[in-house]
Amino acid sequence: MLCSYPFKQITIRDWDGDRIKWFHPCCNMSRPDWEDPMDWQNTDFTPEEAFNSKQFKELREALSNNKKHPFCKTCWDMEDRGIESFRIHNDDTKPRGKLDVVDFIASNKCNLACRMCDPQTSHRLMLDFEFFSKEHLLHEVEEATCGKFRGRMTIPKTINTKQYQWLLNNPVKELRFSGGEPFFDNQIIKLLDKYIAEGWAKDTILAYHTNGTMFNPLLIEKLNKFKKQHPKLSIDAVEECYEYIRYPQSFDELDRSVRLFLKASTNLGRVNIAVVVSALNILELHDHWQWCCTLPKKVYISYCEVYPDQRGISPIYLSRQLLEHIPWLDSKKFTQIRNSYFRRNVEDKEKMLREITLFDYSRNQQYKNYLHPHLISWLDS
Repeated sequence: MLCSYPFKQITIRDWDGDRIKWFHPCCNMSRPDWEDPMDWQNTDFTPEEAFNSKQFKELREALSNNKKHPFCKTCWDMEDRGIESFRIHNDDTKPRGKLDVVDFIASNKCNLACRMCDPQTSHRLMLDFEFFSKEHLLHEVEEATCGKFRGRMTIPKTINTKQYQWLLNNPVKELRFSGGEPFFDNQIIKLLDKYIAEGWAKDTILAYHTNGTMFNPLLIEKLNKFKKQHPKLSIDAVEECYEYIRYPQSFDELDRSVRLFLKASTNLGRVNIAVVVSALNILELHDHWQWCCTLPKKVYISYCEVYPDQRGISPIYLSRQLLEHIPWLDSKKFTQIRNSYFRRNVEDKEKMLREITLFDYSRNQQYKNYLHPHLISWLDS
């Protein structure tokens, strides 16, 4: 069996107002700006009904016979580039054939406006969108980000949807969620409270993506009531570089939040620090690694390429000399990503500067105050 996700899980993540756009077995099958590979013509289904649909049955049959189904092009393309795909990191390979896991996004509400993100995923980036619109720069920023930053996006209205109401009344073995920032979203908090009130929490595993900035004693107390937590904290850098990427967050405040969480949590499983590798942080990842080593609990660091990898802040556009300065890290995945950038390297300083300076303009920042000295020197040369 090539992948177990279609045998146990459904993702409910991409919304058009109060309508779910599609159901997929994992969050990596599509992006908000992609065409739906499973071609859902109708999505008026509960999660359980969608899990038993013809699309899911077709995919399960193919994977059971070790056939690479085109629905899963994301992973096949990564493996063709010599990079371990997302399916490889799924440590649960037992085919269940039963819906045990729901991966849910309630909205794009977020307290941050990260440089590699978009309005579809963080509503706070609408501030940048409005600025670019006013300055007649929308076309330029869409081009600079290779289509990632485009289109006006409102906050989805999911509270009365068939899918969210099903979640409120049907406990699952594992509840996965992200955002936006899930702990910035009252619907996620309401869902956690329902599991606690009904007595389901003690039998439910939580696996979630968070930017790590929202932890406080009350939230930690709620999370401790669940059977187990497998958090993935999205933290790509430290100090000034972090504050540049994860605008407008203070690194010191993040540091306090994460340390409080790790010390006060009583049911932690594997804790993952997720890093999006871009030209903005790739030269500083050794400092990030060292910071992770100072945390009060062992953490695992995972790396992925910035998306799309043809956008301006992709490391493929760095000079060959700068690529040589990328630090060595004891990570097979990072080494694969680094080697991929070497193979595909096409130096293009102007393209990188265009994306960097557009967001500098919208945020009244200057890259010279935040980035690695070698990168600044090259950009200024």
